[in-house]
Amino acid sequence: MVSRFNAYAVGLQNNFLRIDEVRYKENLPPIGFNYIKLGLQDVLLDPETGDIYTPNTNQMVNVGSVKGLTAGGGGDIMEERKKTNWVKGSRGRFAGSAPVGVRFGKGEYRKIVSEINTNYGKYAGKRLCYHRSIWKDKYFTYEFLNNGFDDYLFTGKRSE
Repeated sequence: MVSRFNAYAVGLQNNFLRIDEVRYKENLPPIGFNYIKLGLQDVLLDPETGDIYTPNTNQMVNVGSVKGLTAGGGGDIMEERKKTNWVKGSRGRFAGSAPVGVRFGKGEYRKIVSEINTNYGKYAGKRLCYHRSIWKDKYFTYEFLNNGFDDYLFTGKRSE
């Protein structure tokens, strides 16, 4: 009995068993608690509906409405939406993030993304955006597709 209950505790703690599944194995009636703990001891996920409930803030959101998360397929709970593919240069160093052909260094990328995030209000709701900035004493206009806050795909860089 002790080893069986320890196995249930491990299954519940590691989220591959739910409370009602343990109760079923012990021939007890279900209590209808369909949530899986996500961490922080207070965030709960209903994997069937995709609802996430945070009791300490009394907020309920759906996985499909949260930026960066999508409902997983084939029984997955959730998966992170991929951002830009990072590109390595010929010497194995970071060469940018642009599958469309724009390449710039890691420092420049971080600076531009930081500026865009800081001024995101003027880009919110727009798909194709342009950002003007200075890099190494030269002005550039960066063209990017806005997929949401901190999720950009750079498609052009022009010097002025």
